Amino acid sequence: MEDDGTRLFVGAVGESRILVADRGDNKQTASWTTASFSDPAALAIDAGAGRLLAAFRSPASLAWFDLADGTAKGNTPACAEPGQLLADGDRGLIYLTCASGSVEIYGRDSTGAYAKQGSIETRPGATAALLSPTSGRLYLAVPASAGHEAEIRIYAPGS
Repeated sequence: MEDDGTRLFVGAVGESRILVADRGDNKQTASWTTASFSDPAALAIDAGAGRLLAAFRSPASLAWFDLADGTAKGNTPACAEPGQLLADGDRGLIYLTCASGSVEIYGRDSTGAYAKQGSIETRPGATAALLSPTSGRLYLAVPASAGHEAEIRIYAPGS
């Protein structure tokens, strides 16, 4: 959902498109093709860069689209089981939680492209997360598993 607008974006499950709707008019206004990517699993907006980000299962990728018209601008490999996609526009960072047990971290360069900068090992199934825009802290819900209690992990961006 746009913070400063009325549009919301929905990944069409099992299809190669992203639906755009207007909250004010309560109707679909556009359908953006995702070309060779299907099953958009998670979406996020990097408003400062004018990009809609999408994590796909097939092929496993992070792709970005122009927020104005949905034009595909680029993509890079990503995890095959995406959970949540979170954009820290102030710091130019993107976080992708992965059901396999990691958080992938991507950075935005001066051209508006994103590249993987690293990953943090977590625990399988840890995909629910919240990003604090003011502090840049990522709060990750880690489920209980054999020998481990459930926990909330807090990650802070590097300086």
